[in-house]
Amino acid sequence: MNKSIKILLKWIVGPLLACWLFYSLYQQVKAQPDIDTSIALIREMPFGVMAWKFWLVIGFVFVNWGLEARKWQLLMRPLHALRRLGCISCVPLIRSMSGCSDNGRWLVTASFGRKNVTGVYTDAGHVFIY
Repeated sequence: MNKSIKILLKWIVGPLLACWLFYSLYQQVKAQPDIDTSIALIREMPFGVMAWKFWLVIGFVFVNWGLEARKWQLLMRPLHALRRLGCISCVPLIRSMSGCSDNGRWLVTASFGRKNVTGVYTDAGHVFIY
């Protein structure tokens, strides 16, 4: 792609798509029936009678991130030594950049310091890094 097309996409098409997306989401939320009841339920959830379920799920999220960070630390060891805190900070990035392909494999691209890593998860639980 030449430079003028990249500028056009980055500064014109991208913001227009974002505005359309936000407007579409706004319209969908506005059209929801009983939106006030749903918002009240969401606000009550962390402090209500069943708050322990909410906090249990939040705790499991952090446990999952710790396990994912340890996995990436072990997988990256042959390429680059990583600190645990650096791996933990990359887990949300890995989660947000992952996408599922048609054949059941997950493609993940992440940046650890100066290293860019791409890995493929297979159904069998193997991870191939290239």
